[in-house]
Amino acid sequence: MTIIAVIALLMLLLAMANRHDVRLFLDPFRPSETGAAYLEVNLAMIVFAAFILGLVFGSVVMWFMQSDHRREARRLSRQLPS
Repeated sequence: MTIIAVIALLMLLLAMANRHDVRLFLDPFRPSETGAAYLEVNLAMIVFAAFILGLVFGSVVMWFMQSDHRREARRLSRQLPS
């Protein structure tokens, strides 16, 4: 939990230092052409979104990787005498 608090503090400092809007192009093959789809968003919002997506993706991957351990723990808990 402490690591997440430190990362959150660093991200808050990053957000305070980078308050300018940037263009986020949605079409990677035509990033600078006229009419290309883009969003103007705060740079900190992009960083926050990447951080949250990383947390969610990492959590899902770890949950699937630990399924064997959970299955074994369930099997062993059923074998314990009541």
